[in-house]
Amino acid sequence: MANNFMPESMPEVKIETRSEEPVAPTTPVESKKRASNVAASGDDGDDIGIGPGPAKRFKTDKPATTPRLRKAPTKAITPGRAIPRTMEECNEADRMLLSMRDTGKAWDEIKEAWEAATGEKVGRSTLPNRYTRLKANVMVFPAEDNIKLLAAKKTVEETFEKEKWSMIANDIIRNGGGAHSVTILQKQHKKLMETAADAAGLEIAAADDGE
Repeated sequence: MANNFMPESMPEVKIETRSEEPVAPTTPVESKKRASNVAASGDDGDDIGIGPGPAKRFKTDKPATTPRLRKAPTKAITPGRAIPRTMEECNEADRMLLSMRDTGKAWDEIKEAWEAATGEKVGRSTLPNRYTRLKANVMVFPAEDNIKLLAAKKTVEETFEKEKWSMIANDIIRNGGGAHSVTILQKQHKKLMETAADAAGLEIAAADDGE
């Protein structure tokens, strides 16, 4: 005999399914201190690796360099000596300079004696220049030579004036010109100077009229 077994009714089981919602990624929150520092400095954070891109090191300012100072000269500069105007104003060193040079001493010997007497180092041209200026100041010109000076100047100028035109005549021939006497050359030169003066006067007058 068949045993028909009917199971009791099973309670209905409800299966709830939950929809998977996407989870938003969490963004690391900066500390308030860092955020305030960035906001105050106006930096976008790139220097320390905030934001996209590789992290960078902090920027440090280079120490200010000290300006280079020039060294003070170790050798004292000796002020120049004034040139005496009379023999009475000359000191012992200047008198020695005049005496040694007037007796024909060499400049190297004079320089050595000067440096020993004064304790000052001088250049090669210092003492020769000083000697020349000293002689011009302290030398007393003899009164009897004044007339001779004026007479000599007049004679030389007259001689040169005569010889000058002969030299000019010879120079004209050497440059391919004709032979001319001194008288003709003097007259022609005078005429050229007058013509040049007249031409210059005409140019000046024309310039004045154009203004």
